[in-house]
Amino acid sequence: VGALLKVVGRVLPMSANALDIEATFDLDGDLLEAHGQVAVATTPGRLQSLRLIPADPVTRPEVIQAIMEADWITMGPGSWFSSVLPHLLVPSLRDAIIASPARKILILNLDSATGQRDIGEFAGYSPMEHCEILSSYAPGLHFDVVLTDSQLEDKGELAAYLETRESTHIERDLRDEKISIHHGSEKLASAFAHIAREILV
Repeated sequence: VGALLKVVGRVLPMSANALDIEATFDLDGDLLEAHGQVAVATTPGRLQSLRLIPADPVTRPEVIQAIMEADWITMGPGSWFSSVLPHLLVPSLRDAIIASPARKILILNLDSATGQRDIGEFAGYSPMEHCEILSSYAPGLHFDVVLTDSQLEDKGELAAYLETRESTHIERDLRDEKISIHHGSEKLASAFAHIAREILV
């Protein structure tokens, strides 16, 4: 697949097993069960639990090796429940990410500043709550830097939370100029270069 897409570098699967995902949401007191990636990403309500099937999948050794030898690990942006968090639901993968000596960067999504917070998995969640949910699935995971778009809402709440976590908060204009709900790849690359030169030295 990497060759087909002309990817620079390697693309490694997070598990050697075929996986599915399920979640339970609370919508005004009613518990809703979501099965599959699309349903997990779009079911309304507050997340109660998120789980993979099978619950303890196997991680390939080259994935663990790559994580332990990495200089940098980035997580996000992406669908929080169905794309970002599942990596932390694979026990061996989560433990390797936590144990890796790599510097770790979390990139928060743009959604909370686009007026779309009533749609799908972002409904009612602040940026700080996204961080808290991630932390609940990997309590020992520390991010050296949390990168957010300069238009992100609830900045004060997030900044106070990150200070307690001893994470550096970096704000930059990250939006694609043509598609405002997407990160601009060149802007992200510039932000990473800034972090490497001036923040994590």
